[in-house]
Amino acid sequence: MNPQLQSPLFGVIPAEIRNEIFDLALQWYDDPEKLYVDSWVAGYCSRPGFRGSKKIDAALLRTCKKVYEETKAIPLRDLELAYYLGYSRRAPTGFQPYPHHKHHVFEDPKADKLWIQQLIKVSHARIFAQMYAFGADPIYGCIFRGKQTISPTTVTITIRYTDWWNWESNAPLSVSSLRPSLAEIFFPFSVEKLVMELETRDGKKKELERVIVEMRGWEYNRDDEEALKMAEDEPVKEWTWDGPTAFENGTIYHHHPTGDTMKYVVKVLTWRARKSSVRPLNEVDLKKRRIKRGSARWGFPRPLRNEHHEQSGF
Repeated sequence: MNPQLQSPLFGVIPAEIRNEIFDLALQWYDDPEKLYVDSWVAGYCSRPGFRGSKKIDAALLRTCKKVYEETKAIPLRDLELAYYLGYSRRAPTGFQPYPHHKHHVFEDPKADKLWIQQLIKVSHARIFAQMYAFGADPIYGCIFRGKQTISPTTVTITIRYTDWWNWESNAPLSVSSLRPSLAEIFFPFSVEKLVMELETRDGKKKELERVIVEMRGWEYNRDDEEALKMAEDEPVKEWTWDGPTAFENGTIYHHHPTGDTMKYVVKVLTWRARKSSVRPLNEVDLKKRRIKRGSARWGFPRPLRNEHHEQSGF
């Protein structure tokens, strides 16, 4: 392989800085030609970091073999696959539904273009979930053990303002649907970090802070003897943004402020993998758990790709 020392990238610039350049050049971003413009979809789905379909400029990988070898892992490493749980009109256009599932699960269209060798390299999954659809069957049975196989190290669950029960009538916030004992979710043992974003309008910020107190001490199960415990050393983070006051083609809600936009508050909670505080599971328990969760599978894993085929997929 040509070391390409005639290029300043390899002959002058240190490897650490070169890696930073490659990381910046291969970032995923909202495709300006595929933004969410439909008023219904935009109202529910458009938000910071999710203004449209994601895109990456992969031409850099085709520059030469030297560049390819140093950058080929970046697209999959930084790819975040998204899933939407709930009503079909709350998911972006192009997201594919899992068939015959009472809690609608809509899959990132990028996932269907990846081979299993590529899917297992995806380290981050994001789930947008309406409260009524949050549970073991759609999350474990479909997303993690469904027609595809992913083993993320980080899972982010986002509960949007419009995902809460009866937000249309300004009902009190309730996290009962998220309670581990009720949801009965088992995350894959690959998951080291669980992030939960809880969003509401600014007028309900104090209410959100009160329900977060209820969540302290919650543990989510993994497929092994460890659990995901709330990280006591990581304080609850907060960020805000300005979003719409009207939804569904202009529907106005009287508990919203006047004008086209209002302030949204997002609280970010973090769980980390730790030894479970419940009794240790023996091999029989673990086998029963795997059989029980495995029975929720839908479809079949996709085939392995021929090892001689190109693996970038972009």
